[in-house]
Amino acid sequence: GPYVKSFAIGGVVLILLYFVIKKWTKKRKNLA
Repeated sequence: GPYVKSFAIGGVVLILLYFVIKKWTKKRKNLA
C-alpha cells in the first residue's frame, strides 16, 4: 500500500543523506 511505498522512499532518502553527510564531513576534515 501507500504506507509501505512512503516508508521505502523515506529509507532511501535517509541512506542518501547518510552518504552525503559522511562525504561532507570527510571533505571538511581535509580542509581543516
